[in-house]
Amino acid sequence: MKKSRFFKSISILFIALYLLSGCEKASPESPENLQMDNTYYVADLHSILILCEDDGNPGYLEAIQLLKGDEASVMDGIEQLSAMDQTPEVMNAIGVGYLRLDRCEEAKEILNDALISSRSDSVDVCIVNNLGSTRLMELEGILYDEATLKYDHVLKKVTDPIQALIIRANRLCYGPFVNVYDDNREQMLVDEVNQLLEDERRLLGKNDIAGLYSYMALSYCGDEDERIQCYNQIFQLNQELHQYRAVDIFVYRGLTGSYYRKGDYPLALEYNEKWIQEAEGYLSEADSDSIKAYMDKGTLLTREKRYDEAIQCLDRLLESGVLNLARTALINLKLGEIYYNQDDFATAEELVEKALDTFKQGFWEWRFEDLDARTTLDAYTNIEYMRDDPDYMQWLQEQLAEKLEQEE
Repeated sequence: MKKSRFFKSISILFIALYLLSGCEKASPESPENLQMDNTYYVADLHSILILCEDDGNPGYLEAIQLLKGDEASVMDGIEQLSAMDQTPEVMNAIGVGYLRLDRCEEAKEILNDALISSRSDSVDVCIVNNLGSTRLMELEGILYDEATLKYDHVLKKVTDPIQALIIRANRLCYGPFVNVYDDNREQMLVDEVNQLLEDERRLLGKNDIAGLYSYMALSYCGDEDERIQCYNQIFQLNQELHQYRAVDIFVYRGLTGSYYRKGDYPLALEYNEKWIQEAEGYLSEADSDSIKAYMDKGTLLTREKRYDEAIQCLDRLLESGVLNLARTALINLKLGEIYYNQDDFATAEELVEKALDTFKQGFWEWRFEDLDARTTLDAYTNIEYMRDDPDYMQWLQEQLAEKLEQEE
């Protein structure tokens, strides 16, 4: 096992060095490198979204550039696109805008409509790639093998070699996101990333956005030190390339989690603050990553015993009006932990009761309809940052069990 881990670490380090060297000089194997035009590519948090080429609608090119900006810019872009003739190209662009805003249901609906009305393989490729966004796949509960089939299907239609690289990178990004990789699959991932980097370097003379996103997939593999090294390399490469805010958010979020799991809460808080600052304005307040940033801040402040600040942070989320019922219940359980640790058991019990009631109202959001309430609550409370507080975890399980018995 140690030998396997050593070779995997060497492989990941080799890829990092390969990426960084690839930004500086052209490949000698490709005397005439293609030029990378980012006009029709949008960097999202977990995948690269593809816009269709100009379909003749006046103002289309200007409108799609707005989809790359902050929340207000994206809203303006959607508004302008909505006023145009609703061709498949325009509907695809609107879908991309909704994905940027994390409005996945609306994105899925309009992208499916665009696909139905499309009569062009090149347009189909863009739409199906965007339907393959990690956000939509997560919404649909799509498994890794199903996702792979989607990407493999669309790759058969691609004629643009740069688009093919983009879709291959997105395919690689999905697997680790759902944590499906064992040791063998991790090595397969390293090999596939290595091959993509070589192909991109041969095509463009350097590594660019496809290489960047495929390398992001590796950050889900290895131990925490390997992940931290990977995040730092991604950040450096992004600064040398396009300085995508989405990639910086990805890095800060990842470093927050890694240092949290290492128990270095002060450093995790530093990166969490950078995450929040970078996301503010760029992501909508209702975006799941914006919400998670503040939830993680509340968790870290709790671990640092800065209870008043933690309560203020979590109360801010409750008052924001952007939470679904499941997250509202979760935050009430988190607040319960804070009051429990201050020996205010009465308030903690009230919050657990409130969480249980809210949870029942939002039962469907957890997609556990086929399980009974007790099994669902066991899954619901089996959360990483709560397991780090075993005393509260035991008390919470006892409280939930008692309340469920009273209702039976």
